[in-house]
Amino acid sequence: MSNGPQTPQILIVGAGAMGLGTGYHLQLAGTAITFLVRPARMLEMSRRQVLYSYDDATLKTFADYRLISDAAEISRSSYDYVIVTLDSLTTRNPSTGFCRIQQIPSWRQGQGAGYRAAQGLREGRRTGRPTDVRSKGTPR
Repeated sequence: MSNGPQTPQILIVGAGAMGLGTGYHLQLAGTAITFLVRPARMLEMSRRQVLYSYDDATLKTFADYRLISDAAEISRSSYDYVIVTLDSLTTRNPSTGFCRIQQIPSWRQGQGAGYRAAQGLREGRRTGRPTDVRSKGTPR
């Protein structure tokens, strides 16, 4: 007998502005968030993050997430989705970019949902529903 639906587990690679914003909203929707960050970002990310909301001009606190800094740690957990939020400079760097993403075991094996989503995007297919993303100054 099941105790109800399980909480979706999401791994976000990168914890910059896009990663934090994405993680915050996915957590509000009831998911468990894990960030894969560079070792130098572990201390900063271990503190609660304060995010500014343009919708209501308030500060939001984001602190209930898990942090890992070594791609090898990913194999110790199971993730429903992998979201990559690295900037273009980081992805071009051989030690931190796409080479690091390819260290993710399910990415290499082609079994993870993130891998399948990325394959679909490369082939020009949409995966999932589009998200309403607005930047500062975008008309509503």
